[in-house]
Amino acid sequence: MTLQREPYQQGELDGYCGLYSLVNIVHVLCGPLTADEGSELLASLLSELERLGPIAEVVADGTDIPEINRLFRQVIIPQYGLSYWQPFYRVKQPSQAMIWQRIRRFLIRRRGLVLLGTEEHWTLIHRLSDSYVHFYDSSGFVRAKFSSFSLNEKPGKRYQLVPRAIYFITLKEAAHERL
Repeated sequence: MTLQREPYQQGELDGYCGLYSLVNIVHVLCGPLTADEGSELLASLLSELERLGPIAEVVADGTDIPEINRLFRQVIIPQYGLSYWQPFYRVKQPSQAMIWQRIRRFLIRRRGLVLLGTEEHWTLIHRLSDSYVHFYDSSGFVRAKFSSFSLNEKPGKRYQLVPRAIYFITLKEAAHERL
């Protein structure tokens, strides 16, 4: 999929990487969103997180899988008609090759995005090339070599994959066949 919109950057809407990733999912798949619309969506996401407790506590360490799932269920799906699933949520110890193969197949067959949660950051994957993972990212990351990823914490590896924190996102009508 060729992307013609620039991702919102952290700081433009005053949020964090998980929240920006959700705003950018809507921006790409349902947009384009104006800055005002992006800010309104960010406010809705923050309001939903406030229901869990003081927002400073919820967001200080970033959003994790339970918060992302809640935001999908309570805000993104009802307001924007998107569908998501976590293809590795119940898979015990998937290999890196399996992860990249499933992501590649999804991106080729669907008009969708992959939300990738690593140990440190949430970002969106919109394309895989022969050597690179291509991001649509709120921090300005553009791409990374496959060799910079690992399933375990390893010296020299920039990104630690968390298979349970990988989401496939599509418009609802495109989600009928799961990979």
